[in-house]
Amino acid sequence: MGRGARPEEDATAGARHENPAFEEEAEMIDAIIPARGGSKGIPRKNIRPLAGFPLLEWIVTAALHASLDHVVVSTDDPEIASVAGRCGALVVMRPADLAGDDVGDLPVLRHALLALGGRPSVVVHLRATSPFVRAGEIDAVVQTFACVPALTSMRSVLVAPGHPRKMYRDGFVVDRWPTLMPYTGPAHAANSPRQLLEPVWLAAGFIDVFRADRVLFGSDLEGPVIGRWIAPESRVVDLDTERDWLDAEAQARVHGWHPGHPTLR
Repeated sequence: MGRGARPEEDATAGARHENPAFEEEAEMIDAIIPARGGSKGIPRKNIRPLAGFPLLEWIVTAALHASLDHVVVSTDDPEIASVAGRCGALVVMRPADLAGDDVGDLPVLRHALLALGGRPSVVVHLRATSPFVRAGEIDAVVQTFACVPALTSMRSVLVAPGHPRKMYRDGFVVDRWPTLMPYTGPAHAANSPRQLLEPVWLAAGFIDVFRADRVLFGSDLEGPVIGRWIAPESRVVDLDTERDWLDAEAQARVHGWHPGHPTLR
């Protein structure tokens, strides 16, 4: 549970301290939720009401019910900052050059850690666009990460719908006609039975965990040893279009979900 959350509402309080590996490996655990104001596919989606509640409120509430030290929203937008603060999150304002379409996760997470001035050992990366995350799932991923010190990161994934060894990229043009080149080069296997190919996984963007030292000083977030956590496919949503939004809203209303609902703890 975030230290600002209400203990009587927390369904997982104390989980962190009941596991010795948690204490030894993760002295401080901070969640960072990037939420910029310039979303294109669905304008202002981070604060648009989903089933009656700002989208951002869903993941902030789940994080506050998890066993975390701080829940932080990184944004460039004053309105988003206001909503995040009302929901109980700490807010880090980031500059415009860290809020563009082409900015990756690493500089945003690094800026938030430096702005906070603290030094957690574990960073939990959450997203407003994953509103149906359970607090208990956040704790489960972090606990697993803490119990396996060799891991440099933990990614939430789904079984990939297609295999990269059966894919192509654009090739050169022959007599004004486009051609294809095997995406994986010599490993290409378009004519091989699917059952003979190795399993592949798609990043779900549900719950990801990184070592803070890699966030602060590394050239990449993941490092060489990436733990796998299979996300619940039924609650992984992709909010890029109005159709996506309507589907997620229908799912929430059918189940009667709201931020803090027992199903999402």
